[in-house]
Amino acid sequence: MQRVGEWGHDVNSVPDFIVFVAAELSSLLDQRVGDSLIPDDHLHGDAPRRKTRFIHWSDTVLSILESAMAKILLVIGDAAEVLDTFYPLHRLQEAGFAVDVAGPEARSYHLVLHERPPGWDITEERPGYHLQANVAFRNVNADEYAGLVISGGRAPEYLRYDSELLRLTRAFFASEKPVASVCHGIEIVAAAGGLEGGREATTVAKCALDITQFGGKYVDREVCVSGNLVTARTWHDNPVWMREFLKLLSMHSAG
Repeated sequence: MQRVGEWGHDVNSVPDFIVFVAAELSSLLDQRVGDSLIPDDHLHGDAPRRKTRFIHWSDTVLSILESAMAKILLVIGDAAEVLDTFYPLHRLQEAGFAVDVAGPEARSYHLVLHERPPGWDITEERPGYHLQANVAFRNVNADEYAGLVISGGRAPEYLRYDSELLRLTRAFFASEKPVASVCHGIEIVAAAGGLEGGREATTVAKCALDITQFGGKYVDREVCVSGNLVTARTWHDNPVWMREFLKLLSMHSAG
């Protein structure tokens, strides 16, 4: 915990600091250009117009600060794929988002590495890194998040039966917030009803039936944007997958 400046406020994280700055800035601007301290009948010449510009500037700055605090929910479980998970985690943090890692429980999860060796028809699985989930699905309020990321690997095979995760996923689709899914992550989207009505999506080829049998249309390309859903085939498509997801987040934030 840090103490900021002469005010002595407690600041535990970057989002806390942004909240602190926003509050102080708002208070300062209210004192400098607020109606109660600078009544319009005391302003002459172009002062009323300048006052309006100051107030508009204040609203704009506060809007930017609020967007900087936007949170993304990243879904994982045991056997989530390393690159499917860590790439979006770090890319979104790099872009200024706070990322909450969510699992069935708030605990450490065992990630895996998926790669298809030469001569194999299916991927080989090897142990990967561990990643701590800081929140359990049941304790998540979807309204607090700007978007949802569903990683791949084998985790979605069992996570799609988690009623709390399905509740969250449906909430993101109902509010049309950006949802990103890669590889086997499509199994969770499908189980939540996110593909109904012929929505286009892509995934690893061996999961194509998880799209078509749940009302969607399978396309084989590196990334597919369909409404609020951004899908990719495998971790090989991570750069363009996150590029399109960030575009959706920007568009949704702009309103």
